[in-house]
Amino acid sequence: MTRRRAFTLVELLVVIAIIGILIGLLLPAIQAAREAGRRASCMNNAKQIGLALLNHVSAKQKFPPACICKTEATGPGTKTWDTWSEASNMGFNTGKQGRSWMLDILPFMEYDRLYKQWDFDRTVLGNSRIAFTDIKEFYCPSRRSALRKDDASMGMIYQDAPGGGNDYGGCVGRINGWDNQLTYHHNFSPEDSLGDPRPLRGIFARANIGTKLSEVTDGTSHTLMIAELQRLRPRPDSPKPEYETSYDGWALGGSATLFATATDPEHKNLGGFNNWFFESPGSLHPGGAVFVAADGAVIYMSENIDSNDNNSLFPALGSMADGITAQFP
Repeated sequence: MTRRRAFTLVELLVVIAIIGILIGLLLPAIQAAREAGRRASCMNNAKQIGLALLNHVSAKQKFPPACICKTEATGPGTKTWDTWSEASNMGFNTGKQGRSWMLDILPFMEYDRLYKQWDFDRTVLGNSRIAFTDIKEFYCPSRRSALRKDDASMGMIYQDAPGGGNDYGGCVGRINGWDNQLTYHHNFSPEDSLGDPRPLRGIFARANIGTKLSEVTDGTSHTLMIAELQRLRPRPDSPKPEYETSYDGWALGGSATLFATATDPEHKNLGGFNNWFFESPGSLHPGGAVFVAADGAVIYMSENIDSNDNNSLFPALGSMADGITAQFP
């Protein structure tokens, strides 16, 4: 008679331990592979947006304006454009819009039909059916694939918006791009910058006026055009929650679709990105974020890039006419 040998309890525990170790070793590799795929998809999104912008330049001889806005707000020491209140108004036939540059590139991204449905006599909220449409190329897959219910706390112009979020923005330069006050910090104010704003401006530094390619005198391969944006909700212990609040929406003009590269402690911006400051870019990719140069080149940049002061590498990449031909790392 043949005796059947079974596992002992010790052997079984050893096998379970080995399986646990193998799973522990494999999971990080699987997660890393998935993130590599998501990052590649994000870089492709950024590439498509960058190509659409360059096609816009070819067709219109200029980049789209940072935003279209007629509503002026009075901030400390400078004129500001109140894109938020203009976009969230239901005005009709007023010429007011409060919209972003991203609407202008839709025809160059195979969304021409959506673009043609936009009523240019109405504001963003007045065009809510279009503005709240999810556009897959405007979402970083490491963060989300569509607008989530909890995203409304980041600041949509209509808190029950079913879609229309955005994870990419245009560069205003190494300037203070917004009026950093509790009730004003969503107001676009590029004139209030470090010193003379003109040489420090980026491609998307002006409301209602598009930048010509000839104005990018530092060279298109040395100037930032677009990047991923941080999407912030204030931390519970934040001393300045207003600086840790993102606004969201591809159609919305202002900080929802723009970023600055400045290192500007005077305006509470300590520089760099992934830095918990609403003006700065950032991502959910580990250790870096996706950027696109004005020649269309896509760069994955480390968050350890030099941003020590406003003349260091990262700030200099954001300006288009300061005479510094900064090299992308």
